[in-house]
Amino acid sequence: MNKQEYLTIIKRLILAFSFYPLIRLAFLITNNDYFSSIEWSEVLKAFLYGFRFDLSTVLIANSIFIILSVIPFRHKLYQLLLKSVFVCFNGAFLIINIIDL
Repeated sequence: MNKQEYLTIIKRLILAFSFYPLIRLAFLITNNDYFSSIEWSEVLKAFLYGFRFDLSTVLIANSIFIILSVIPFRHKLYQLLLKSVFVCFNGAFLIINIIDL
């Protein structure tokens, strides 16, 4: 694999990772009444701890994608399969994550 392919994998993982804090923020805004007695410093601390769990979720959700991405196969159909795996697995995990909203 060349450097560009690694950067593509990293960009996709960062894209997937970026949705989880946004969902947490949407959850906080939606359920603001339940969190009104909590100080902002505690909310910020919860967000910082949440990054650790988001990272593990992204790595678990994309483990098959990562393994398939390091296989040196450059056929266009295979690249379409990689994109489909990425979208399907991340879509499923994000849907599960937004159930509370």
